[in-house]
Amino acid sequence: MIYFDLGGIEAYGHGGGGVGGGCGLLYIPSHKTYVFFSTNLGVLVESELVKKAGGLRDAVLAAILQ
Repeated sequence: MIYFDLGGIEAYGHGGGGVGGGCGLLYIPSHKTYVFFSTNLGVLVESELVKKAGGLRDAVLAAILQ
């Protein structure tokens, strides 16, 4: 388990990834919410597509936290 600070909102979870994909699971106690992210993109390689997927992940998470 890893502690995350999501702009002042605490969350706990874990992530993982490799050549063919990546995922993460967060629990946000203040919202009593679990969030699971998964992608079929290799997260160990930097690319524009991986950056766009990360941006989408961040936008979805921000919408959930509103």
